Amino acid sequence: RQSEEDHNESTLRHVQQTNRPDEDMADNWKIHIATLRHPDQASRTRLEAALKDLLDLSKQDESARLRLAQEGALAPLIAVAARTGEYWIGIRQVCLQVLATISWHAETGLPLVEAGMLPIAINALNDEDEVIVGRAMGILNNIAMYEQARKQMLSSGVLEAIKPFLGQPALIGLDADKIVAYLVGREDAKEHEMMVAGDGSIERLVSAAHDTLHSLQVHGLKLSVMGLLKAMRLIAINDNNKTRLVSAGAVGVLLLAADKRREHAHLAVGALLELSFDDQGMAELRSILKEPRGAIFTTLSTPGNEGATEEVRRDCRDLLFMLKGQSEKPPAKPISAKEKKHVMVSYAWAQKKRVQKMCKELRRLGLDVWRDEEGSSVVPAMSANTADSMAQALEAASVLPDPFPFDV
Repeated sequence: RQSEEDHNESTLRHVQQTNRPDEDMADNWKIHIATLRHPDQASRTRLEAALKDLLDLSKQDESARLRLAQEGALAPLIAVAARTGEYWIGIRQVCLQVLATISWHAETGLPLVEAGMLPIAINALNDEDEVIVGRAMGILNNIAMYEQARKQMLSSGVLEAIKPFLGQPALIGLDADKIVAYLVGREDAKEHEMMVAGDGSIERLVSAAHDTLHSLQVHGLKLSVMGLLKAMRLIAINDNNKTRLVSAGAVGVLLLAADKRREHAHLAVGALLELSFDDQGMAELRSILKEPRGAIFTTLSTPGNEGATEEVRRDCRDLLFMLKGQSEKPPAKPISAKEKKHVMVSYAWAQKKRVQKMCKELRRLGLDVWRDEEGSSVVPAMSANTADSMAQALEAASVLPDPFPFDV
């Protein structure tokens, strides 16, 4: 072991004496990664120094994190994070901090999943060290934001593992709340009751978003606005969550986010559009529309506004259509009587499974059925432009069945 450390020190001194900064950095990475590949052959001091250097590198920018992944750092980092025993506590703390930084962006977070990060992070939630538990939860929170990792996270048992942390007032509880929002916030509340159990999870998300938008720290940290807005956007899809979001003050928070954080306006406006389908949310939004701050919807919907994407403009026009009964865009193209041949099914999310069975039976009978997630041969499934999709589906409908009379 000493011989290897002497060799590494000699190599590092040689690197430091050269005048090639880019190559020096690459050599440093290779030395540190080599140290992590054989942790039992390195001293604790050397391991900690290697990890701290890698942590500094991972905090630089996305290209540095991507370079770490490309240089083969993920597997040895995960292996060190999986170590157990008192000797490894401090080392694992720094190691998990590096992994949490790497997991922040999809380009490096998704390769972490492929390298086997999920079971290691889930197992770390049972650790006695609070720092290790918190950083493992942070990694899971970061990965849960990526739609590509959703199926694998659900099958890995993440939801069961984080249950004990739901409702906790500290940051770890908020991270657990966000993971649930990312993974099942949009689903049928009867199947996934974790976000509608009345444990204060939704209220904590709204409060954290409010404080973050006002540049306040939450549990001593400055959180990601994007992560909080994405969580609110997803849970707003579920009808059972809409009223709780509105009651918690989500409308005002989302309005502020749409105005002050234009880079995340698509999340804020998308959530507001969902909340407009709630009676209380609709009333609050209509009241805001009469105030000066309500002008943000017209501003963002205006063509040529550099601060808004096409998705934001569409959602704002849809929202104005919902609130005022009018839209600045032309009406959807009329569908001829000859084309009006599908059955449109409208329903509440709580009826989803029942409606799916009904639609399956109607199709078996030879009928063309439109449902928001599936669409028909006449009108495609619901798009981001909700009002247009609904209008076209209604225009093309020959029948609007009530799901309740059907024995399914």
